[in-house]
Amino acid sequence: MGNTSSSTEYKQILYRKIITAANEAFTTKGVRAVKMDDLAKSLSISKRTLYEIFDDKEQLLLACVDEGYKTFRNEMERFIAKTNPSPIAIILEFYRVQMIRLSNVTPEFYEDIDRYPKVVEWFRLNKIKNRGETKKFFDQGMKEGYFVNNIDFSLISMAGDAIREYISSRQLLRQYSMKKIFHDVVFTFIRGFCTQKGITELDHNISKIKV
Repeated sequence: MGNTSSSTEYKQILYRKIITAANEAFTTKGVRAVKMDDLAKSLSISKRTLYEIFDDKEQLLLACVDEGYKTFRNEMERFIAKTNPSPIAIILEFYRVQMIRLSNVTPEFYEDIDRYPKVVEWFRLNKIKNRGETKKFFDQGMKEGYFVNNIDFSLISMAGDAIREYISSRQLLRQYSMKKIFHDVVFTFIRGFCTQKGITELDHNISKIKV
């Protein structure tokens, strides 16, 4: 019984170590540049041990993406629970956290992700799962006077998708930093569905964000 418990605990600790090391490697080098052999060596484990925990690199990448999302979501939930923020404050906190998380991510990472069908499908399903929550956010923002009334949430969502796809297809992250894209493109888009109240709060607080 004790040996089983120790083995389970060891695997859990090793799982965390692999995720941490893999995520660092994927985001700084790009996914295709990371070899499972090299990852195993960097962790001082055998390739066999690595494959006992993750079937292949795609499964490992998927675990990293999922873990990163959960960490990000937990941070946002703590912020909302603690401060009871306005919709604009939530958008700005989203921006702040994302800038910290993505500041050292190489453009190759985003380009490589599209080559892994399971990861692409994860993003698709995750968006569907969060659609109701996102609509609720927009509705609350309209109710509180931060977003203009009668905007079509579905249209806004599709336009946002189109912007992300354009940034990816044109490889704009090779020309501009994520911070530049957020400031010049994403916030311009957000300002478009804000009321004057929303724009005023957005402009007043964006310069205060330290990333």
